[in-house]
Amino acid sequence: MLKRWLMIALAIVLVSGLICFNAPSEAAAAARRGPGTSTASPTSPAPYPPTGPASNKADGDGPFDVRHTPSVDTPTIRRVLQSYNSPAAGAAEALYRLGIEYGIDPAFCLAFFINESLAGTEGLARVTKAVGNVRAAPGDQQYRGFRKYVTWEQGIEAWYQLIRDHYIGERGLVTVDQIVPVYAPASDGNHTGEYITIVKRLVRGWRGT
Repeated sequence: MLKRWLMIALAIVLVSGLICFNAPSEAAAAARRGPGTSTASPTSPAPYPPTGPASNKADGDGPFDVRHTPSVDTPTIRRVLQSYNSPAAGAAEALYRLGIEYGIDPAFCLAFFINESLAGTEGLARVTKAVGNVRAAPGDQQYRGFRKYVTWEQGIEAWYQLIRDHYIGERGLVTVDQIVPVYAPASDGNHTGEYITIVKRLVRGWRGT
């Protein structure tokens, strides 16, 4: 436990390129959330209030609303992914662009991805190309019961669609504090409080706050 908390304390990532690591267990990411992904084209994302750069818009110690303008740009995303030797580094532009399309700050997608699988370098993500381990529905391509994607871009878009349509649209959950207990519940063996802390620290670090 001490080792894990030391790793959490190092989980602030600065845009200058100083990257620190936290490695969640595969068991903590084993069960996942949300209904099966529809094969239909996603609906147009609803507009969200903030306008302009988010770099100086700090949430402090607040709940962090995921409906936020980008805290990170494509070069920063690429640099972070490369620092983890992530196989998804080539999808940095898609991670940024899809965040804008879906009305979600790409920093949250990146932070969830790092916490789930060290940016695709550990666990099931190495095979599934998924940002998070999501249980497969009937008809989904799957690996060990989890959704599997052909490309990292598909896995990234599926995550944005899940957050926007299921968590925000259906459940009305819009903040990290609200989303994570459902996305990674303690009842499934997840360390929910640690998960929230890591995501916030990563995003706060990228925002320079």
